[in-house]
Amino acid sequence: MFNLPHLPQFVDTSQGAVTLQLLTLGCLFVLMAIVTDGLYALAASTAGQWFKRSCKN
Repeated sequence: MFNLPHLPQFVDTSQGAVTLQLLTLGCLFVLMAIVTDGLYALAASTAGQWFKRSCKN
């Protein structure tokens, strides 16, 4: 849903295939989402472990 209204403004019709540009931007968006969500999960896991250790003291 995010891609449909937001990505077309970044497509330049003079630069070639619009479909390829949209697919590239869409894939980049998905890759960025996977990386950031993974980092959030890693940070939450690290914080959870830290809280577990600090509560035992």
